[in-house]
Amino acid sequence: MRKLVNPLFYLLLISLQGCYTTLPSESTAETNSEAVVVTPHARPSQSFPPPGSFSMAPEQAGVYHLFLRSMQYQGLEKSQQKIACKQLKQDYDSLANWQTAWLLVYAINADFSCIPLKRSLELLQTIQAAPDSSAQLQWLHSNQINLLNQLEKMQKEKINLNRQLQKVQAELEAENSKIEALKAIETDINKKLDNAEMQLEEENSKIEALKAIETDLNKKLDE
Repeated sequence: MRKLVNPLFYLLLISLQGCYTTLPSESTAETNSEAVVVTPHARPSQSFPPPGSFSMAPEQAGVYHLFLRSMQYQGLEKSQQKIACKQLKQDYDSLANWQTAWLLVYAINADFSCIPLKRSLELLQTIQAAPDSSAQLQWLHSNQINLLNQLEKMQKEKINLNRQLQKVQAELEAENSKIEALKAIETDINKKLDNAEMQLEEENSKIEALKAIETDLNKKLDE
């Protein structure tokens, strides 16, 4: 899932910078208070936008910070991500806000190592339904939900195929067991036939010996 989300993160980060380079209008300022100046701090290994201050409305600033936090979580080692996953779960249990749900779904859930697919779908639907959720991110959530639904469908099909395969394998093993049993019976019959042939040969040898004795006696009587 990380391969899918990362390019979307970069795209939104760039769009947030490009779309809000000026201070909000007076009417906007009255409604949303003053513009927030954001200075992103990224690790050198990550391709964040170049450092620098730029103006942004409060909602966009919150989204921008959320993306940066997501990138930072993704840069953690596996062992650190496990700790972060546990902490975020505890935070969501107590806060139940969409920002924490976002981090659980997008930031540290590569290969569903933090939360399972079904739980990811539940959290995404919760994020979409949240009244204070950013409208800019709805398309991303919708796209992700569609992808996860397709993945869930494929996983169910895989489970069904595995069950069918196991059933066929069980039937095949049963047939193989019957074949092995028939082979054992055949082997036993062949052994008995071999023993009978040996006994018959022994009896024939005895008969031939008796015939030889009889012939020898007849010759002596004739003399």
